[in-house]
Amino acid sequence: MAFLLMLVPRAATAAVIVSSRRYYPTDVAAATESERRLQERPARSADVHAD
Repeated sequence: MAFLLMLVPRAATAAVIVSSRRYYPTDVAAATESERRLQERPARSADVHAD
């Protein structure tokens, strides 16, 4: 019974992952562009970066 009960969250997780696959390329492109813009921006003394 516990095994069958745990299949419910696993199925829900699978549904979320499958439905979010269509947004992945857009998210990667946005993150890449954001990183590129941060690299091009001149550093100011007031900026604090946690590397």
